[in-house]
Amino acid sequence: MKKKLIEDLPAPRITKNMEDMVVIARNPAEGLLTLDVVETLAKEVEVRICVTQKEFMNYYPKSGIWDQKQINSIMTEISMGSGEIIYYDLYGKSNIQKVLGKKYSSVLAVQAYEYELAQEKRLNVEKQKIRRCRERNAEVPDPDKETDAWLKRYIGQMHYIYYKRDKKYVQIACSACGKNGKYIMVPESYEDHLKRYLGFRPEHNMGGQPCPMCGAYGKWKAAGRTTGVYTQKDQRYLVDKIDGTVVIRYFEIEKIIEGTEFKAYESIKCTEVARNWFKDGKVQKDYQKHDPYVGEDFWDDRNLAGMANIQQRAGKVRLKEKNILNGTPFQYSGLESEILQNDYTNAERYLTVYQRYPIIEMLGKLGMTKIKRAILHDWGGERYLNMTEKKPQDIFQITKQRFNDLKEKNGDEILLSIYQYERKNNIRFKEQLVEKLYFFRANENQISIIRQHAKLEKALNYILKQAEIDKLEYIDTLSDVARLELQRYVDYLNMLSQNGRQFTERELYPAELIAAHDREITLLNQRKMKKEIAEKNEKNPNIKKDSAKYNRRYLYQNKDYIIRAPKDAAEILMEGLKLNHCVGRMGYIEAMNRHETVILFLRKKAHKDVPYYTLEIKEGKITQAYGYGDKTPDWEKISPFLEAFKAVKLKDIKSEREAG
Repeated sequence: MKKKLIEDLPAPRITKNMEDMVVIARNPAEGLLTLDVVETLAKEVEVRICVTQKEFMNYYPKSGIWDQKQINSIMTEISMGSGEIIYYDLYGKSNIQKVLGKKYSSVLAVQAYEYELAQEKRLNVEKQKIRRCRERNAEVPDPDKETDAWLKRYIGQMHYIYYKRDKKYVQIACSACGKNGKYIMVPESYEDHLKRYLGFRPEHNMGGQPCPMCGAYGKWKAAGRTTGVYTQKDQRYLVDKIDGTVVIRYFEIEKIIEGTEFKAYESIKCTEVARNWFKDGKVQKDYQKHDPYVGEDFWDDRNLAGMANIQQRAGKVRLKEKNILNGTPFQYSGLESEILQNDYTNAERYLTVYQRYPIIEMLGKLGMTKIKRAILHDWGGERYLNMTEKKPQDIFQITKQRFNDLKEKNGDEILLSIYQYERKNNIRFKEQLVEKLYFFRANENQISIIRQHAKLEKALNYILKQAEIDKLEYIDTLSDVARLELQRYVDYLNMLSQNGRQFTERELYPAELIAAHDREITLLNQRKMKKEIAEKNEKNPNIKKDSAKYNRRYLYQNKDYIIRAPKDAAEILMEGLKLNHCVGRMGYIEAMNRHETVILFLRKKAHKDVPYYTLEIKEGKITQAYGYGDKTPDWEKISPFLEAFKAVKLKDIKSEREAG
């Protein structure tokens, strides 16, 4: 694409017969087509669509930007900007045909050509991806005998010995050796000793006794109580290196056991599910799939979709060769140490995280295992660290002494956040206070709010007392209670501030925290309600202004009931709150202020100020009538009254707008 030529191309000439929006096709160079979308009044090119036989691009003269949007997207954006559908005239149709051929003579035809080019490009990209995927996976050798034995070794240790007792005899079949036989359980005579016998009475799910035929240990299964096929699954990772690229190979192992007291067998299926290629700071994941139509397995660089996607879980890890990571970017990743420390490791995730956060290797060496685990498992552990610093205490944003304390606690994130608060505020808490903060799992915000109004240690002791906790026992349920009570106290302090209360000793440490907390909620809600009431009346003045007019039109009563108009917007708001329905906050107030609807109150004559039912009137009809919780009225009671109301008050009304 000749970008410089296109950018320097002057705007096309606009003639008198051109009006509104036009598209002008030109051939500024051999094999190049430009479609200028021009607003004739402004005489400015909105966009210059450029097409050759092999590619297309768009140039925006006003901004100097290039992109590869297709024509339909461009026209849609221009239409949205103008607020209406764009109609345009096309000039220079023959110029389109010179580049694309005789069958192309409209903008829609160019759009179709662009679509074909885009499709062809996508297909070529897809073919290249498939080719590269096949080539790199063709180089991977099958596991050798030693590796294959390791893959199956641990899952292969489980065996079943099926049995069925018959008086003093027992029929046995072993899944490990596949043999079967009949034995005497416990010899009762000299002749029994001359025959095959077990020497014990097998029980269902019993362990600790070997198969008498092969000596393999396994679970004894009563044939009459064992049905179906037993499967056991596990995961394995093989760390390999191919042409200098580290490859983490992921296998799924499945053991199948099935049998009766006469025949038992077992088999192990080993499937390589995924390969993770680590190169140039990125990871390419390939997955083995099966094509049922041709009955073949193949490798693809895309995972399965939705709930069926392939997940790589933690498993046993083996390095194909000792020091296999030497000379690679992962030489100092600490993967070998991670494997030694954890019997099950997600090797793929470890190296993926290491590429983003190389600091996990240092964390492992320092013994900061908790913060390392938080980063590996994507629990947000990295947010505690400043990766740009060099000194360990600066990376952790704590003092040198606290860094040593943190090492002793294996890099606990909660302690780290407490120590970071100390350094940030240039203070040092006593160890007893740190222990309490740790017990509460207190965060920076909670500590700051408490210290702003109260003495921290005194407040924590008060919260423990309110939670009825005598001593700091690190039990999950107890810690949950403590954290809940801490947050309740922090919320209470915040509400005291919002309500403009004095922070006296009595208010800071109320006898009953829950009762005081609920009291402040009530006060806060009342303050919010007063503010909302004032805002509703201020923004919807017509309701109060038209109240007398609506009452002249709609006021109706008998000895039992009365229908009247609301006095102001606030009364409609309170009606909705007291009856727990939507009239107060779902746009009805605003609609009545605009004279689009009418809200009326139906009350019992004996209790005029107590909400009973709310009515909505539109076009001379009762469109809605609801009581508490959006319940429909008791029609048997109020239907005669409403029918009379409609006959008298709604008979001649055509529109509520007239009432305003």
